[in-house]
Amino acid sequence: LRVYLTLQVCMALILVALTVTSAPVSFIIGGLAVLVMFFAGTQANAVTEALRSFPHLAGTASAALGVGQFVFGAVISIVLAQARVYPPLIMAATMAAASVMALVVAVMGAKSLVDAGSH
Repeated sequence: LRVYLTLQVCMALILVALTVTSAPVSFIIGGLAVLVMFFAGTQANAVTEALRSFPHLAGTASAALGVGQFVFGAVISIVLAQARVYPPLIMAATMAAASVMALVVAVMGAKSLVDAGSH
């Protein structure tokens, strides 16, 4: 999971760089396609990891995870839109922010599991 997330963060930051430098649309679409491929590797694993801690509440935990994804995307997009940011940059920045946050949570979650196991 962390390998895919690291690759996803790198590609999201490249996508931000492509949009900031006004790269040709074909490059931006290509970068987006690669980013989506990395997302496919993280999504199923992330849901599995999130639900592992709550097997007795899998439906509720899955619903909370889905709501969190939609709310995060909506809030970041609205904030960037109000800042009058270039629309493709809104998409790229939202994906980059979400990817970085997911990697941080995955690393912190792994550390907390190691810490819990040592006690």
